[in-house]
Amino acid sequence: MITVCLLHYGLLAGRPVNGPLSSDSRMDRLVSGTVNSGEGEPLPGVNILVKGTVIGTVTDLDGEYSISVPDQGATLIFSYIGYTTKEAVVEGRSVLNITLEEDVKGLSEFVVVGYGTMDRANITTAISTVNSKELLERPTAINLGQALAGKVAGVNVMTNSGKPGGAPAIKIRGVGSINTSSTPLYVIDGIVGADPTIIDPNIVESINILKDASSAAIYGARGANGVVVITTKKGKVGASEIAYNSSITFGTLQREVDLLDAAGAAEMFRRQYDYPYRTNPDIPRPAPHMPGGTDFPMKSDLFNPDGSPIYNTNWQKESTRLAVSHNHSLTFSGGKEDLSVMGNISYRNNEGIMLNSYDKRLNAYINLNWQIKPWFHLQGSLNTGANQGNNVDLNPLSSTALRKMYEMLPFLPVQYPDGTYSRQGDYLGAEDSENPVRLLNEIENVVGRTYSLANIVGTFQLSRSLELVTTLGAQTTAGYDFYYAGRTLRGVSENQVGQARRSHSNAANWTNENYLNYRAIFGDHQLDVTGGVSWYFNRATSTLAAAHNFFDDYYGFNSLQAGSNPRPPSSTPLGNQWNSVFSRVNYHFDNRFMVGASFRVDGSSRFGANNKYGQFPSFSAGWNISNERFFDNIRGTINNLIEVSI
Repeated sequence: MITVCLLHYGLLAGRPVNGPLSSDSRMDRLVSGTVNSGEGEPLPGVNILVKGTVIGTVTDLDGEYSISVPDQGATLIFSYIGYTTKEAVVEGRSVLNITLEEDVKGLSEFVVVGYGTMDRANITTAISTVNSKELLERPTAINLGQALAGKVAGVNVMTNSGKPGGAPAIKIRGVGSINTSSTPLYVIDGIVGADPTIIDPNIVESINILKDASSAAIYGARGANGVVVITTKKGKVGASEIAYNSSITFGTLQREVDLLDAAGAAEMFRRQYDYPYRTNPDIPRPAPHMPGGTDFPMKSDLFNPDGSPIYNTNWQKESTRLAVSHNHSLTFSGGKEDLSVMGNISYRNNEGIMLNSYDKRLNAYINLNWQIKPWFHLQGSLNTGANQGNNVDLNPLSSTALRKMYEMLPFLPVQYPDGTYSRQGDYLGAEDSENPVRLLNEIENVVGRTYSLANIVGTFQLSRSLELVTTLGAQTTAGYDFYYAGRTLRGVSENQVGQARRSHSNAANWTNENYLNYRAIFGDHQLDVTGGVSWYFNRATSTLAAAHNFFDDYYGFNSLQAGSNPRPPSSTPLGNQWNSVFSRVNYHFDNRFMVGASFRVDGSSRFGANNKYGQFPSFSAGWNISNERFFDNIRGTINNLIEVSI
C-alpha cells in the first residue's frame, strides 16, 4: 500500500495542485496540519481541496500541508488512493490534523502486476487474484498448489501424486507445449523464478495470476506459460499481534478398488486349469491348490485339504493406515513509527496413508519494512527451512508397493507364523514378487532439502510522481536423496544383493532488477510508465554414488563402502543466465478508455548462438462500457469491460 500511495500524483482540472489554483480567489486564512494513516504513518501525496472551489494542494513527503482558505467556515476534502475520503470544517482553526482510514473495498481493487500495481478497474488484461483469506479456506492444504485448487477460472491444479508433500502441477489455460514444461513462472516478492513449494500458505498475502500473453509479456520468454505473482504478508505499524494456529487431520483410503477375495482368486485359478484348450483335453489337470493338483512347498500352509484358502488378505487394507497429521503455525507482527516487522514459524508433520510414508517441514519467515527517510523505503524478507520425507511413490512400472497392493494374491498372508513374509511365487506358477507390506517396510527412500529465499527491495521516491525501485534476491537449495533396498527383496534388489544410493544437489540463483515507475494524473487522464533492466544468474550441481552386494542390511544407505560392488559415480553441472530490458505504458481516460503496451528484450545463455536475444511485445485496449452515461440506470447490476489484447 505504501508504494501505491507514493506513486499517486494529484492534479485537478489539468493544473498542478501543489499550490493555490485560483489566483483571483480571496485568501484570508492559512490552515496547516498533518495527514496520517490509521496506523499513525504520515501520508504523502494526499489531495486536499476546498469544497466548492478549485483551490487545492497535496501533502509533502512528511504528510504535512498548508492551504489558504477563503473563509473560516470552509470545508476541506481529503482524498487518497486506498483510503476513504474525509471532509473537515475549518471552523476558524489554523491547525487541522487529519487521520484517514483504509478503504477495504478500494484496497481490494488494486492488484500486483509485473513491476508495479494497478487499479483493477483499469486493467485490460486477464489477471485473477486470490487473497489470503481465500487461500486458508482449505485448512488441509499443505502448499500453495493445493490452496489454489478451484479458486481461479482457467487455472488447472492437477494432483500427480497423493504422497505427503507431493506438489500439484499448475497449468494456466491448458498445456502450451508437448515438448517442454508447461509450468508457469513464479515471482515471490519480486524474485523471478522462485520455488513456490517452499512458501507456507500462512504467510501469503495475495496471489495474482497473469493468465494471458499481454499481461505476462513483460516477463519475456519465461512468462510463456503464465505468471504467478506471490506477495507475502507484512507487519502493521501500531498493531502488535501474536497468533497461533494448529490443526490435526486424519486421512484414510477413501474407496477401495473392488478386487477378488481369496475364494474368488482360488476359483479363478481352478477355472484356468480346467479350461479345455490344451494338448490332452481328456486328461484332468486340477489347479495346484486343488486335491490332486501339483504339490508345491507352501500348499499346506495356504490351503485346506479341499482346496479352500486358509487366508483371506485385503492387501489394500494391510498396505494403508489411518494417517494422523498435524500442523502448527506461530505468527507475530507489529511496528512502531517507521518500522514494522512480521515473523512466522511453522512446523508440519504429514503422514501418508501408505505405511511408513511421511513428510515433515520446519519453516521460518521474517519480513521487515523500514521507512528510513521520507524518500527512501527499505524492505527485507527471509524465508528459510527444511523438509524431509520417505518416498514410497517410486516407479509404478516396476515392482512397487503401490502396484503390488492391487496385484498380490489375496490367499497369501502378510507373514507366515514363523514371521517370514509371503511372496507371490509361493503359489505355483504365479509371477514371483514381494508383497507390498514388506516393500513398504524394507525399502527406504529418504528425500529432503534445506532452502533459503531472501530479498531486499529499496524504493527511492524521486518525486511525487516518480520512484526508483531496486531489488536483489537470492535463493539457495541443498537437496538429498538416499535409497536402500535389502539383499533379499525379490524383483527389486535380490539379484544385486542389496542396493544403496546417495545423491546430493545444490542450487543457487540471484536476481537483480532496477526499474522506474512514473504515474501522472491530470484531469480525467492517467498515465503509468514503467521501465527497467534485469539480471538473473543460476548455477546448480548434483552428484550421485551407489553400491551393490552388501553382506548385511544393517547400515542401509549410510555406508556405501559396505557394498563390495561400487557403481561408477557421476556428477552434473548446470547453469544459465539472463539479461533483460523491459518497459510498459498504460493510459486511462475518464475510467472508460484504457490502452496498454509492454515490450521486453531477453538475452539468454539458453538461446542459440545466432539468436541470443528475443523480443516480446504486447498490446491491450479496453472500454469500460458500464461507466458510460447510458449505463447510469443499470450500473449497480451490470459492470462490463470490453477488452482486446495481443
